[in-house]
Amino acid sequence: MTAPGLRERKKQRTRQALVDAAMRLFDQQGYDKTSVAEIAAAADVSTRTFFTHFPSKDDVFFASSDEGIEAALVVVAARAGDGEPLDVLVQAVERMSVAHSAALAQATDYGPLRLRLLNSVPALRARALHRLADAQQLLADALQDAYPDRIDRVTASAAVGALLGAVISTTMSGLAAHEPDLPAALHRAINVAVEGLAATLN
Repeated sequence: MTAPGLRERKKQRTRQALVDAAMRLFDQQGYDKTSVAEIAAAADVSTRTFFTHFPSKDDVFFASSDEGIEAALVVVAARAGDGEPLDVLVQAVERMSVAHSAALAQATDYGPLRLRLLNSVPALRARALHRLADAQQLLADALQDAYPDRIDRVTASAAVGALLGAVISTTMSGLAAHEPDLPAALHRAINVAVEGLAATLN
């Protein structure tokens, strides 16, 4: 029983080492000039090990985002048909925000760097939009599957878009302004969005 835990911890350490190395190199020499081989070498692992953890250089940059959407989908799946759709969606997005904030907190210095790179690297901005669209579709599909008799495709997509839009916009502005309590700001943003959705989903 101990061995799987040790393996998982080693996997997490290696993954975090790759993220740390990548962000340092992106800061020092630029995103476009940094190669996968350089990231692997800086983390003291092989290039093959890099690809065991991340499909591409882009995925290292967006590593914290994956944890958020996975957490949200777990919430919706666990509460399918249980309670009001809006309550479940809010809980899912809050869980996403907490998971994402926790991942960012592991490397607090990276927030401003991520924002700067997103604003200056076209490839990252395009990938961010693509990933956002994918995340919204996954969550909207999960919500509709959880409440097939109460929510149609358009309502699910619009509701998810409203909440995630509030969270993402607040995150970006919070990082730019060095918001001291980003989780509290995100909670407030969710509440503002919920006021507009209450009449539709409840």
